[in-house]
Amino acid sequence: MPKGVIAEGEDTKAAALREVLEETGYRCNPIAKLSATARYHSRDKGGSIWKIVELYLMEPVEKVQEPDAENDDFRWVPIENVEKYAATVELPLILEAIERFKDLSVQ
Repeated sequence: MPKGVIAEGEDTKAAALREVLEETGYRCNPIAKLSATARYHSRDKGGSIWKIVELYLMEPVEKVQEPDAENDDFRWVPIENVEKYAATVELPLILEAIERFKDLSVQ
């Protein structure tokens, strides 16, 4: 899942759009902010911290660049295979995104 740190003066939506562009190369339109969040423990140079992940359901508009060097690997997977690839802590967010996408597709 594309994610990263919110830059100073940036809101969560702008950060999400920037991170998706950097990590996938796609410019996207945000559809909806997901209500589920993921919280996990992480370590960095500053020590041990808790990270909270908020995600948006997005529609890819166009590929405008190659993914940046920060992303060493990513893949698109069929919805039916999501549980095989998703991190346990992020699975509720992904499942919510799938349900919201299906709801939009029915309308």
